[in-house]
Amino acid sequence: MKHLNTLLLLAALLLALMPERATAQRFEIDPLFTDSVKVVRVVRAESGWTEYQPYSFATLPDGYTFDLVEMDEGRLVFDMDGVHYRVMPGSVLFSSDNAPDVANPLPKKIVRRHSPLAHLFASSAPYLAIVLLVVAGTLLGLLGQRSRALRSVALKALPLCLAAASLLEVAAFIVLGSDMAWWCDDELWGFWGALWRAIPFVVVVLMQYYSIRLYARLLFDGRRTEEGDEPRISLRPVAWAIGLLLPVLVVVMLLFQLAGFTGFVADLLSLLIPVAVSALLIGRGARKNIATFGRSNGILITLFSIVYLLGLIISAVMLAVVIFKIILQIIIMAVLVGLCIFAVNVGAKESPQPQIYRAKDGSQHSTLYGAREQDRKIDARRKD
Repeated sequence: MKHLNTLLLLAALLLALMPERATAQRFEIDPLFTDSVKVVRVVRAESGWTEYQPYSFATLPDGYTFDLVEMDEGRLVFDMDGVHYRVMPGSVLFSSDNAPDVANPLPKKIVRRHSPLAHLFASSAPYLAIVLLVVAGTLLGLLGQRSRALRSVALKALPLCLAAASLLEVAAFIVLGSDMAWWCDDELWGFWGALWRAIPFVVVVLMQYYSIRLYARLLFDGRRTEEGDEPRISLRPVAWAIGLLLPVLVVVMLLFQLAGFTGFVADLLSLLIPVAVSALLIGRGARKNIATFGRSNGILITLFSIVYLLGLIISAVMLAVVIFKIILQIIIMAVLVGLCIFAVNVGAKESPQPQIYRAKDGSQHSTLYGAREQDRKIDARRKD
């Protein structure tokens, strides 16, 4: 028994000292906006992985799984039927088939892009909800001005609709970033597809902008201040607070870098200064709203304005990007067409003109022989 215990102890020590067997990291093709992903064939060279020549690629369907061979500057290299391919990290998901002790080499930003929430915002459902909320809020604002019975309903439902739509827009931007306007992406839908999808986008953003005016009319119901002016919701300080947050952050960081001020305190101040500037502006807007609506209502309206303006600014910026890309493509196409027309005109002007030969009677001939033959006939007639 004593010897058996000794053997078991030795076996346990040997197992503990043995190197752990490497477990392959498995991934799954998981595109957000399409049903397949293009992967490029690569070969190993002295400098690392390089594209196979001539250029070759394969298209893998959603859900295809593979084992990682090597990470190549953030991209994933894998083997498929004895051939190596490379895929971008944004198109794959760390498979649930991996053992719990297998580490995921993908950055957290990429992991978040393949969460259930990301797939939700990669579908049309949340954007249809935004459209319905904005349209419903606008209609309530219009009807509330015509009907006293609907005014009280519109006063509560309109800001709720706008706040819900704005929260969805903010959430979409947090999850997908600039890809939140995927339904207007020309790479997915082509030029004309992106153009036709941008039209309702413009309409919804304009309705979202106009709806806050409808809400203000419902709130004040034609009332005037002591000075005879129309009262307003204080939105400008909040808008400035949101708009200046990133520029102030960049300026402060640049100034600290130029001054050689680095470290934890510098990083903390780089965050605190822009936040403090925005907080002061929001506080100014809140004081105006409190003076207009009272303490509780003024605070609620200020909070609503923050959410509303965040969503509106995000939507407006995304719309501007979409329109810029469309206009840029139109300009590029117009330049190419103009260059083609110019090249054709120049080529036509510089092309050699055919040689014309004239006979004695003034007739034109394309060859010298034809002109001389005509002259011979003229001379023969004259002799006769």
